Amino acid sequence: MPPELPLESIATLAAAARELGVEIEVWGFGRIPLAISGRCYHARLHGRTKDNRQFACEDDPDGLPVQAREGQPFLAMNGVQTLSDSHACMALHAEALAQAGVSSLRLSPQTGDFGQICALFHDLTQGRISGDTLVKKLQAQNANLRLSDGFLRGARGADWSGASAF
Repeated sequence: MPPELPLESIATLAAAARELGVEIEVWGFGRIPLAISGRCYHARLHGRTKDNRQFACEDDPDGLPVQAREGQPFLAMNGVQTLSDSHACMALHAEALAQAGVSSLRLSPQTGDFGQICALFHDLTQGRISGDTLVKKLQAQNANLRLSDGFLRGARGADWSGASAF
């Protein structure tokens, strides 16, 4: 499902999918891809041509931060992708998503201990830890991590509710 959908839309689509025998997956954690370009931003930034990119995006495996004029974090660019600056995190809403008919959460790879992130989300979906616990562990792993869940709640995508109940 597109990460921009609010919970009500996800529930409606999941109900239709269930009738067709189709499972529904939503964005569970990671930077949201917002746009894809025909040109590699990293290559252009480093003065490289389209045919001589030399994997410039490897210099910034989690994306190159882009700030607004006021110095606020805004986006990240990674090769041909424009990504959200914040990491969408549905940990606090896993139960509501399951009740809406979502069968799996998509986790976007990143540097750091991604295996631990996967294990935490597995523990969450198995009921071994709470969403609050998962969020605390994510923030302990990366003190600069900005989380968001705004799209799911029908707000701005970059907003973070910090509350587990709808």
